[in-house]
Amino acid sequence: MNKRRLFGVVGNPVLHSKSPMLFNSLFNAQNTNAFYTRMAADSAAEAIRFFKEACFQGMNVTAPFKEEIIQFLDFVEPEAEKLQAVNTVYWNGKRLCGKNTDILGVVNALKEKGVQANNKKCLLIGAGGAGKAAAYGLIKSGAQLTIINRTFAKAEKMACAFGCKAEKIEKLSENIRKNQIIVSTLSADKELISINDINANHVIFDANYKKSYLTKIAEKKQCVLVKGESWLLHQAVPAFEVFLKQKPNIKIMRNALNETLPDKEKLLIGVFSPEEENELKKNRFFCYTSLTNNKQKPDLVLYGKNKSFKQIKQKTDAEIYSSFKN
Repeated sequence: MNKRRLFGVVGNPVLHSKSPMLFNSLFNAQNTNAFYTRMAADSAAEAIRFFKEACFQGMNVTAPFKEEIIQFLDFVEPEAEKLQAVNTVYWNGKRLCGKNTDILGVVNALKEKGVQANNKKCLLIGAGGAGKAAAYGLIKSGAQLTIINRTFAKAEKMACAFGCKAEKIEKLSENIRKNQIIVSTLSADKELISINDINANHVIFDANYKKSYLTKIAEKKQCVLVKGESWLLHQAVPAFEVFLKQKPNIKIMRNALNETLPDKEKLLIGVFSPEEENELKKNRFFCYTSLTNNKQKPDLVLYGKNKSFKQIKQKTDAEIYSSFKN
């Protein structure tokens, strides 16, 4: 019997991720003996240990590990090297490699809505990891890009690296009015943008999964709206191709985005190689040393080596609070 192939997404927090829905929907439809889960980790170093010891074959990487993970890889593809950000980790023979599919995710999410960035005036709000990938993808597509960030030095540094403009946050309103495409990587609760600056001719690209203040404005003003879930979908497509060496059925993946996150009262949480197995089992965790020979399908897995029950419980509680607080 073939062993089950194991994939995952690592982050801190990570329980909110819809990536498992995208990948597992394909595995189920194709009757592929594979499973994709969420991996909770405290550092990129722990993520790599977990990945190797638990025999994962591929891993997506989300905040805050996209930059930190690079030092543990044997090879980084040129675009990811330029960005100094990796969101996809995979094996090539015995070499552990890194790729950035966020770039294609941005470009193809816009294209899906019929938006061509070439020669369009575009404003990027936010100069973090997601912002870097968005900036690179937009400039490659021929956009005339301006970057704004709360910390101007960060926006200026990114603009210098990519050959575009940077503006101070105080000029946000002015820049929104004179740009056609607005890409925001702000968190969902940030209310920096005034409804009076947005009009129906704007294209609004909101990187958030959750409905945000900006999404509500865009819907009210009847703008073309590109949601964060579309970015998630289109970055997952090339990741699937790298992991499985085949093209995915995008329709199946898109339908999977409509699925809800697991019920917090019914979460199945696995702990790899735990120190205090009996205590964990008494508290509804399941413990394992291999998921490749295991039929369990955990919503979340944690690395248990050298960790007490208290540490694992605290980590799990933090994940649940972060994902279900709203």
